[in-house]
Amino acid sequence: MGGLVCINIFMLIQGRLFVRAFASCAKIPVAVMLPCIIVVCCMGAYSIGTTFDSAAMLAFAAIGYAMKRFDFPIPPVAIGVVLGTLCETNLRRSLAIYGNDLTVFLTRPVSLLILFLCVLFLFGAKVKKLLKKEQQSER
Repeated sequence: MGGLVCINIFMLIQGRLFVRAFASCAKIPVAVMLPCIIVVCCMGAYSIGTTFDSAAMLAFAAIGYAMKRFDFPIPPVAIGVVLGTLCETNLRRSLAIYGNDLTVFLTRPVSLLILFLCVLFLFGAKVKKLLKKEQQSER
């Protein structure tokens, strides 16, 4: 516990001393910073020692570029990557507890509410858009 207090005090002092230097990093042009970040990422992936890591880095860079190019929203993907493992683990746990019976998600009120909200959020925007288009076509 004492180590955490010491580290937090050190981080506070460091933050107070270097806040202007860290803020000036935001003034660096993207055309300068982006190549530096790419080089550091490539060196880090290569330094691990396997070519798979470098290939995975390049693959995810291509996926990220394609998502940005075709205007995919990035935050939902990031949330999915972070929460995907947790959701899958708990889904397997639930199925193991209830003998691989999927109807348990339709019979429990809380899980039924969550499924309903997922469907609503998934298709709600499309339905709203279709209704708006239909109202405009009637005019």
